Amino acid sequence: MSIFPSRPVPAVHTLRVLAHLLRYPDAELRAHLGELSEALHAECALGTSRLAELDALLLRMGALDPLRVEGDYVELFDRGHSTSLHLFEHVHGDSRDRGPAMIDLIQTYERAGLLLGDDELPDHLPVLLEFASTQPAPQAREFLGEIAHIVRVIFSALLKRHSPYASVLAAVLDTRLTWQHTRNAPKALKAGAMTLLVPAVVAVLSIWAAPQQFPLLVQALLTVAVVTAFGPLVYRLAYQSLADASSLVLLIVSVGVHFAMTGLGLLFFGAEGFRNPSFWDARFSMGALNLSGQAVIIFGVSLALIVLLWQFFEHTLYGKALRATAVNRLGARLMGISSHGAGQATFAMAALIGALSGLLIGPTTTVFYDSGFLIGLKGFVAAVIGGLASYPTAAVGALFVGIVEAFGSFWASAFKEVIVFTLILPILLWRSMAGGHTEEH
Repeated sequence: MSIFPSRPVPAVHTLRVLAHLLRYPDAELRAHLGELSEALHAECALGTSRLAELDALLLRMGALDPLRVEGDYVELFDRGHSTSLHLFEHVHGDSRDRGPAMIDLIQTYERAGLLLGDDELPDHLPVLLEFASTQPAPQAREFLGEIAHIVRVIFSALLKRHSPYASVLAAVLDTRLTWQHTRNAPKALKAGAMTLLVPAVVAVLSIWAAPQQFPLLVQALLTVAVVTAFGPLVYRLAYQSLADASSLVLLIVSVGVHFAMTGLGLLFFGAEGFRNPSFWDARFSMGALNLSGQAVIIFGVSLALIVLLWQFFEHTLYGKALRATAVNRLGARLMGISSHGAGQATFAMAALIGALSGLLIGPTTTVFYDSGFLIGLKGFVAAVIGGLASYPTAAVGALFVGIVEAFGSFWASAFKEVIVFTLILPILLWRSMAGGHTEEH
């Protein structure tokens, strides 16, 4: 009955049984109800109460009239959007994006050596469960984690209808949690060691290089290397395990990470501010405008970063993969994009840009251990003004914020920060009124 050719993989039977239970209950399926129950109990991947619920469902499917069982299945899963087992219906709806997503998912199956039957759709939850059952445990666990929030939506809809099929969706979530709590200790230690390897090497190199009095450019490159190396580490420690959490939870965690980093900054650098030496001491006059060499470097590097990021996200496969993950994490994962890899890459890029920005503005203003917070908030305001999607408009938004802050410091220096942050309110109000409201299903 399996869609894919069987091959030896860890902890496979429970997922395959759950996949079969979510299929159309035809005569062939009902003829194997006893075997499905035996497989569930033999593997012991689920708790006693959950096994009892699934046994009750199996007994019900075998005891009731076949026409009623099949009719209830069609009424439940084929005629309701909220209970549909086609995941892309929840992700893309009836939009044009669903077709290309289907093709990409089929290609993901084919790259793994798995072929669908002619009557199978790739986004059908039983198919996805069968696919997960053929993968190694870490990949299967990650895959189930990516579809977990959709499974929860379907589970909630089934609970509202008091359907016994809700126990099957709950069992899918239980299987993922079981795998999370039974990880192989040596593999976990190895993964932890590999995560800490690069930061440890960079830290040792920096400790050796600190008293050597290298040229300014070499010191700057070492600083960028240190900060960039710790970006993926922060993601791994603080965010990776919370990938399925709500935005509110992620916001709270981000505030905690901010306070932790601020405390470390106070410990490392002290409360007094400092300035970096200028990378270029030249002065230029353009009519009434006077520019320093450092300002020219800042403008040039900023422009170069904007162009490079635009090229990366618009014209490279990896950049498009990161954008896809940001727009629709589940859809990207179903297309074979690693969300954890995308998260680590994003934090590495953010750390790189943050370190480079600090080095560039250090010669122009006094930098304190907590200066990055206000600068980051101003950057967020600029991004919101730019629409969070366009680099040119974000750059225009940043210039607008800078002009407002400059005039605010001249006319009302005590309230310049308030004036800048207040800019976000009318922008959000306008976008809310212009964009309308959408109802979630």
